[in-house]
Amino acid sequence: DTEPGFRLTLERGERVVADTVVRAAEAALPPLPPGTYRYRVGGTAAASPGASRPGAWEGRLDVRHETLEMLPAPAELVSAPGGAPAALRGEGRRGLRTYAWPYLLVLGLLCAEWILRRRSGLR
Repeated sequence: DTEPGFRLTLERGERVVADTVVRAAEAALPPLPPGTYRYRVGGTAAASPGASRPGAWEGRLDVRHETLEMLPAPAELVSAPGGAPAALRGEGRRGLRTYAWPYLLVLGLLCAEWILRRRSGLR
């Protein structure tokens, strides 16, 4: 492996929670328990693990246990008959922007306004 990488160190208090090498644009870690962590990213993968180098990023990371993913789904999605939620089956109301006639109406009104201006002498 000659691909360059960065060392990611994640600490909680005085304990090192993760010390890994990041070789792509993002790193994946297992879910962390709620709390406050310190992170340090910098250097190359070949560098020694606690060495502090110029250009390293350091900061605080807060992990909370509440997420929007855990909120209950709206009733209209849960109570749809037929197995899958109605929104996922494509049933229900379509948005106005999914129809062609509003765009044609606006285009027609703009053309009519231009024609009326030309006939009345306005340019």
